[in-house]
Amino acid sequence: MYRIFLTVVCMVTVLSTEAQSDQKRLLGRWVGSYGNDAKQEPYYFSFEFLPDSTVVTYTAYNKIYGHGKYTLVKDTLSLVYRVDKDIMQYACSGILNDSTGVLSGSWRRINDVGTKYTYTQKGRWVMRRGK
Repeated sequence: MYRIFLTVVCMVTVLSTEAQSDQKRLLGRWVGSYGNDAKQEPYYFSFEFLPDSTVVTYTAYNKIYGHGKYTLVKDTLSLVYRVDKDIMQYACSGILNDSTGVLSGSWRRINDVGTKYTYTQKGRWVMRRGK
């Protein structure tokens, strides 16, 4: 029984250390653009990934737009954020490509906080590490 417990503790520690190592590659400000099905032109998009697994989104005027949570497992990013002072929520998934320094993926609007409405808004996004 003690061996099983010790094995589980070791596995959790290793997985936690790997996740923290993955996360360090993502920390900081990323800047880029997103598009949707309605318009071809790109819109400004920026995330700041913090060590506590929170993400802050910014407008083109460097104003905070929303807050959320993220996970990065190996190269795969998953996050959900909510627009501040609003009920809109978005989910993003993407891939971190270390060799090109590009973070890219897809986004979609999900159910607003406190509602059951279904949305079809979605699109693609791409970012590079900010300066």
